[in-house]
Amino acid sequence: MRRVALRVICVVAAVCGYSFASSDQVLAQAGAGLPPPTASRAPALTRMSADSIRLQITYLKLSQLLQNLQQTAGAALDVDAAEITWSAADERVRTDPRCTSLGAVASQLRSRVGGLQGSGVPPSVPVFFNHVQVTDFPASDTAVVAVRVIIRLPGDSSSAVAALTYKHSQARWYRASGLLAALCAAATRP
Repeated sequence: MRRVALRVICVVAAVCGYSFASSDQVLAQAGAGLPPPTASRAPALTRMSADSIRLQITYLKLSQLLQNLQQTAGAALDVDAAEITWSAADERVRTDPRCTSLGAVASQLRSRVGGLQGSGVPPSVPVFFNHVQVTDFPASDTAVVAVRVIIRLPGDSSSAVAALTYKHSQARWYRASGLLAALCAAATRP
């Protein structure tokens, strides 16, 4: 009975020229106790405490960085790392023309992975982050991420520890230690 009443209301409203969500959308949410799909509601993230939001943002940005590495999104990686202050070890490997940036080293890793998958899509670069530890520093508006970078190439596997610092007010990674060196070592290994 309730479904019929909702459908009738939506049909009458449409005939009278009112614009509502489709009756199917309204019906789908009516029994779930949810507001209508046209209602504005804040995402769950904004209902968290400020500390939790900063942590979640840091994890999201780290996931984005990992996905860009795996998919060899060179332009996105270079934008992510455009203003990073690299550690001394990372600066040393940047002198190698194959490792001047995250985008360049991701391309080198992709070339080591090989050909296309059966669907014609290049395979993901087997780079993984393990043992991720995020420490938030609200006073300095930063979060430090310590992570083990694991690279599994055909016939070769390596891992190293890296640290990244995320600056929340600037919404970017601004310091890195060990990431570029670890990736370059795997990408350029004979």
